Amino acid sequence: MGLSLAEALENSHGKTADLFPVDVARPLLPATASDWRLVRWIDAPRVDGSLADFRRMGEKLPFPES
Repeated sequence: MGLSLAEALENSHGKTADLFPVDVARPLLPATASDWRLVRWIDAPRVDGSLADFRRMGEKLPFPES
């Protein structure tokens, strides 16, 4: 389908997977380099950029722009 995580969550409205954007935001916001190292990356992105992306997404998910 090619949807980003944010698009998939916003379009599902929490109905199909009982997963709401705020539930995804909670673990993204406090993510650390140790958490990043636990992921099995196919092509590992830079840790600092990934953590910044996680935080940005975590801050945006509970309050999506209209």
